[in-house]
Amino acid sequence: MVERFYPQLSDKIEVVRQPRSFPPTYGSARRAAARERLGIDPDNFIVVSLGMVGPTKKIDTVLEGFERFAAGEANVRLVLAGDALENHWTARLRARIAQTNGRVSLTGHLPAETFGDYAEACDVAVQLRSTTRGETSAAVLQLMGCGKQVIVNSFADFAYYPDDVVTKVAEQPDAAEIAAALDAVRRQTAEERQAAETRARQHVEIHHSHETASAAYTAIIRRARRYGSDRRALAALAEHLSVLEPQDAPAGQTQEAATLAESLAPALVQRLNVESRLLIDISHTYHSKLQTGIQRVVREVTRASYRALESEGFNVQAFVRDTDGLFRTADAFALELEDVAPPAGIDSPLTVRPNDRLLMLDSSWFEYDDYAPLFEAVRKEGGTVHTCVYDLVPLHYPELTGEALPPVFKRWLQRAAEESDSFVCISRAVADEVAAHLERTRLPHRPNLQINWFHLGSNLSVAGVAGAEVSRAFKGAPCALMVGTVEVRKRHGFALDVMERLWATGSPVRLVLLGKRGWHVDELDDRIRGHAEYGKRLHWIEKSSDADLAHAYAEAHVLLFPSLYEGYGLPVAEAIRARLPVVASDIPVLREVGGDAALYAGLNDVDLWIEHVETLTRGGRQTVNGGTVVSWDEATSQLRRALLGFAPYRVLP
Repeated sequence: MVERFYPQLSDKIEVVRQPRSFPPTYGSARRAAARERLGIDPDNFIVVSLGMVGPTKKIDTVLEGFERFAAGEANVRLVLAGDALENHWTARLRARIAQTNGRVSLTGHLPAETFGDYAEACDVAVQLRSTTRGETSAAVLQLMGCGKQVIVNSFADFAYYPDDVVTKVAEQPDAAEIAAALDAVRRQTAEERQAAETRARQHVEIHHSHETASAAYTAIIRRARRYGSDRRALAALAEHLSVLEPQDAPAGQTQEAATLAESLAPALVQRLNVESRLLIDISHTYHSKLQTGIQRVVREVTRASYRALESEGFNVQAFVRDTDGLFRTADAFALELEDVAPPAGIDSPLTVRPNDRLLMLDSSWFEYDDYAPLFEAVRKEGGTVHTCVYDLVPLHYPELTGEALPPVFKRWLQRAAEESDSFVCISRAVADEVAAHLERTRLPHRPNLQINWFHLGSNLSVAGVAGAEVSRAFKGAPCALMVGTVEVRKRHGFALDVMERLWATGSPVRLVLLGKRGWHVDELDDRIRGHAEYGKRLHWIEKSSDADLAHAYAEAHVLLFPSLYEGYGLPVAEAIRARLPVVASDIPVLREVGGDAALYAGLNDVDLWIEHVETLTRGGRQTVNGGTVVSWDEATSQLRRALLGFAPYRVLP
């Protein structure tokens, strides 16, 4: 890690391998004795994961891999031997363990003797990790000292173990790889197992004994005495290694060493803390209970972020700003997204930590100034602030929004530019618009403001059955579908113009609208509900579930998306994921999302729209491939990479 992050210091670093105590002997007799003490069946094949149980140990992957390995096996068990914090992740883990019929257990905190018994009782251990501060795993060394085979991922210090003393899987292994590694261990002959256990034990005896560590410290002290001040070197080593009691330190040096440590420690800890916590604001979604639009993005990104606690070194913490102006965690909300009942009192006041990344993901246009104390607290701890931009509709088309929004949005963008280290946009097209707007208006912003982007996920939950109204709408005739709030910008009126031309020729194609009523649509509302084809070839369903949407995408012949302006155009991506043909407005963002999987027509080219609809609704349903189709997990991974800022799309000086 020093060579990677601080190469200028690499020649100043000394390495002392962590010393460990281990049993005087190892083998089948000690395994049997440990199992007897623990009450474990001597015929069971026992897999363990030792140490603190949490997402950074990739326990979800371990559990899924074990379940694949154990399928059809009667005498295999997985023991997660260690304590676990009582939080959202642990609650979900306990719920999952409860479904394994006793094949998986979580022990909780263990006395040292019992912890050691599990190390000796197991047949194999799986020790994975996804984050590191450069530390050595004491659990891996303890297991190897007991002559155990250990499966590790090729990450951090694990990657440096010789290939013949541990079993290595990929840095980001999947469940199948874990299952295969476990199966390989179980299939070993007695001779192969004994040889592998001997190699593990000998490695620890040679490289991690107390004698080896003592010799290394002695060599370091000798070099320090040779090349530096004898008294200063001894005092510093004594202070940091607790080798000497304070009264044994050279006169006058103890206080100096303590002062030096006190002044340097915070900076060193901050630099070495490569784990980053992502704070996600979900306030508007939490309080409004809305499910669509921005709120859909907030819910899905939050859900995916909590699922990916192990990924890319990010810890995640959703939070809300309450009506009293205070900020608190929102783990209960995240649990409920996965239909897990949260423990009482799981949430608490939000505490800012060093190096937090604050993501203003939700719509905070009217409340952004109220977050100023949080921005200040994050920056005081060396953190950064990032704001998500969904579109610039209130600036480009103020007449299409509520009257109060344009001036508020303009103020929000100004404040966000001043506060944010980066803008994270939901498409490359929006990122280009934001950059152009800031440059054209010369809006003041933080120095080196990054402008990055990611793509939204398009996978839908297919749980449940479509409602009767939706099912009826798609029966008996080819259907053109529109998805989204019925508002002027989406141009439902234009789509109706197209369909009226087709209906005049006797076309049986229906137009099905899925979306709530928006603003400034009184005339359009009257036109739709008073139309001669309403309830026949024209249907408007205002409330729809994910199951309804999935059914609509599966049954329709074409998605119509004649929108005037979009930040992304999520229905286009969702339709293409369902392999449903799309006809969309020929605007940059929809070409970005639809790619070569969609057909395009000018905003007012009615004849071309009619031609495309006729082509796609003639005969059976056609299918398409291509476009920008990512899952919400993939979208959230893109978002995390954008927040890291290593390869910014644009930087405004």
